[in-house]
Formats: sequence, structure tokens, C-alpha cells
Amino acid sequence: MELIIAIIVGIIGYIVKRKTETQETDKRPTPRHVYSPAKPSDTTQQKIKKVASTIETSYKNEKASLLEKIEENIERTNEAQIIKEYEEVTSLQKEYQEKTKKIAIDETDLLKGIILAEVLGPPRAKKPFKSK
Repeated sequence: MELIIAIIVGIIGYIVKRKTETQETDKRPTPRHVYSPAKPSDTTQQKIKKVASTIETSYKNEKASLLEKIEENIERTNEAQIIKEYEEVTSLQKEYQEKTKKIAIDETDLLKGIILAEVLGPPRAKKPFKSK
């Protein structure tokens, strides 16, 4: 009898063990398929190269035109600055010339000045001769 009970316990243990193994395998996630893109064919590679080359040439052309525009703007600003500085210098020169204008004096003007100084000055009686 003990032998039968041991056999029955062994069979039951075997069945229980099998059920738990199947449940564990059910719980494991199934491996997913990883997508790997197919290699493009030679014609698509050629098309890609053509498109890339056209994009590159258009980029180079636009870059060259933008550089030219930038250089023109720099030249314009340089010219504008030079013109502005020239105008400032000429205005300063004019101001200096106006401040330092020389008085043009003729002989007649000098004689008139001496006569007016005598006429408008103090009378001779107030300035006696000095004796030596």
C-alpha cells in the first residue's frame, strides 16, 4: 500500500510540475521580430547619389551668392564709413579755417586806424611831453 501511495504521489507531483512549467513558458514574452531594412538596390543608390549631388551643388551655389552679397555689403559699409569720416574731417577743417581767419589789412586801413585812435583818444593836454 505504501508503494501505491508513493507511486500516486509521484504521478501527482509529476503532473503538478508539468503544469507549472507550462504556465511559466506561457508567461515568458515571445521574442519579437526585429525589423532590419533591406539594402537598397543599385538603382535607388544611384538615384540617392544624384539627388545628393544636386543638393550639394545648389547649396554651394547659394553659399557663393550669399558670400558675394555679404562682401558687397561690407564694401558698401566701408565706403559709407570712409565718406562719413571724410565729411567729418572736411567740416572740422572748415571750422578751423573760420576760427583762424586772418584779417586782411591794407595801408589805408592802418592809416585810418591811427587817425581814429588820435581823434577818439584822450586829449593832448592830458598827455604832456616828457622831458629828458
